[in-house]
Amino acid sequence: MESNPPRFSMCFEIKNHTYQEMQDAFLFYQKAFGAKKLKEFFPYQSDENNLHIIMEIHGIDILLHPGGDDANQCGGSWEFEREDVQGLQNAINVLSKYARSVRMESWPHWPITAFIVDKYGVSWALHN
Repeated sequence: MESNPPRFSMCFEIKNHTYQEMQDAFLFYQKAFGAKKLKEFFPYQSDENNLHIIMEIHGIDILLHPGGDDANQCGGSWEFEREDVQGLQNAINVLSKYARSVRMESWPHWPITAFIVDKYGVSWALHN
């Protein structure tokens, strides 16, 4: 058992996924958030396509692993610094590409807000 397990877990609903598709999912979040890969492993040595990746996004460890159905998964609410409009816009642009849904909002307390269900079925609320 790992001594410092991730504090947050996401499940990707990639049917018949391959090693490369899981690598692509990590690269997608790396492009959106600047994710850093901490570790990758196969929990079941007999299944080389069951790749698990632990990455860090904005100080939170996240476990990427294959899922069992096509339900949407919660990616969380991510607040960007008010001054980091470029970082927020980059995340919105990347996650919106091939997204299942995108809704933009604006409120006085969150001038830029995006609700996105990305191409992997992960739901995000991004705001500044």
